[in-house]
Amino acid sequence: MNANQIIEIMGGRAEVMRITRLSKGRLSQWVKQNEIPRAWMMFFHERHPGVIPHPDTLKPELKEAEHA
Repeated sequence: MNANQIIEIMGGRAEVMRITRLSKGRLSQWVKQNEIPRAWMMFFHERHPGVIPHPDTLKPELKEAEHA
Protein backbone atom coordinates (compact mmCIF):
# COMPACT_ATOMS: atom_id res chain seq x y z
CA MET A 1 0.00 0.00 0.00
CA ASN A 2 1.52 3.34 -1.01
CA ALA A 3 1.01 6.85 0.34
CA ASN A 4 -1.45 7.80 -2.39
CA GLN A 5 -3.59 4.73 -1.70
CA ILE A 6 -3.69 5.55 2.01
CA ILE A 7 -4.75 9.13 1.27
CA GLU A 8 -7.51 7.83 -1.01
CA ILE A 9 -8.75 5.42 1.68
CA MET A 10 -8.91 8.35 4.09
CA GLY A 11 -11.26 10.13 1.68
CA GLY A 12 -8.87 11.85 -0.72
CA ARG A 13 -6.55 14.80 -0.42
CA ALA A 14 -9.22 17.36 0.44
CA GLU A 15 -10.50 15.20 3.31
CA VAL A 16 -6.99 14.48 4.63
CA MET A 17 -6.22 18.21 4.49
CA ARG A 18 -9.43 18.93 6.40
CA ILE A 19 -8.87 16.39 9.18
CA THR A 20 -5.11 16.94 9.56
CA ARG A 21 -5.00 20.68 8.78
CA LEU A 22 -1.95 20.02 6.64
CA SER A 23 -1.27 21.82 3.38
CA LYS A 24 -1.71 20.48 -0.12
CA GLY A 25 2.05 20.80 -0.52
CA ARG A 26 2.73 18.57 2.50
CA LEU A 27 0.44 15.85 1.12
CA SER A 28 2.14 16.17 -2.26
CA GLN A 29 5.47 15.55 -0.51
CA TRP A 30 4.06 12.42 1.11
CA VAL A 31 2.94 11.10 -2.26
CA LYS A 32 6.10 12.11 -4.13
CA GLN A 33 8.37 10.55 -1.49
CA ASN A 34 5.90 7.73 -0.72
CA GLU A 35 6.41 8.47 2.98
CA ILE A 36 3.80 9.27 5.60
CA PRO A 37 5.12 10.15 9.06
CA ARG A 38 4.59 7.41 11.63
CA ALA A 39 2.40 9.59 13.85
CA TRP A 40 0.00 10.24 10.98
CA MET A 41 0.02 6.56 10.02
CA MET A 42 -0.99 5.73 13.60
CA PHE A 43 -3.83 8.24 13.34
CA PHE A 44 -4.99 6.85 9.99
CA HIS A 45 -4.75 3.28 11.28
CA GLU A 46 -6.88 4.19 14.31
CA ARG A 47 -9.55 5.66 12.02
CA HIS A 48 -9.55 2.67 9.64
CA PRO A 49 -7.92 -0.26 11.50
CA GLY A 50 -9.26 -2.94 9.20
CA VAL A 51 -8.02 -1.20 6.07
CA ILE A 52 -4.92 0.82 6.89
CA PRO A 53 -2.17 -1.29 8.44
CA HIS A 54 -0.36 -0.40 11.64
CA PRO A 55 2.82 1.48 10.71
CA ASP A 56 5.01 -1.12 12.41
CA THR A 57 3.82 -3.73 9.91
CA LEU A 58 4.55 -1.69 6.77
CA LYS A 59 7.42 -2.21 4.41
CA PRO A 60 10.34 0.20 4.89
CA GLU A 61 9.35 2.41 1.94
CA LEU A 62 6.26 3.59 3.84
CA LYS A 63 7.80 3.94 7.26
CA GLU A 64 8.74 7.36 8.50
CA ALA A 65 12.00 8.62 7.08
CA GLU A 66 14.85 9.18 9.50
CA HIS A 67 14.99 12.87 8.52
CA ALA A 68 11.24 13.58 8.65
